[in-house]
Amino acid sequence: MIRQSAAIVLLTALGAFSGLGTGCATPTLPLPPPAFLTATVPNADGLVTITGEVLPEAWVYVINLDLEEGIIKRSEVDGTFTVQIPADPGHYISIFQESGAERGPPFEIRVPAP
Repeated sequence: MIRQSAAIVLLTALGAFSGLGTGCATPTLPLPPPAFLTATVPNADGLVTITGEVLPEAWVYVINLDLEEGIIKRSEVDGTFTVQIPADPGHYISIFQESGAERGPPFEIRVPAP
């Protein structure tokens, strides 16, 4: 009886883990960090242009960690985005994406000096 109960618990756990218990056969993959990021040197107005790629129409969060300021923008249908944010050379900018209820890991870049 103990072996049978243990087998049922194990099969239930394996079924839930593999998605069999939920009707889903494939696991959900986490969102990737933004890719192909570039940052310009600050322009005459003190703005840095950040470009990159995320999932199509995902929300992109761009945060200047040194100034504690940020911008939220939706990416284009091809996943590209371009934002301008106040920053000085050496400031750290954190960028991540959000799609649906999922948030990807942040990626940090440092603003280049002229």
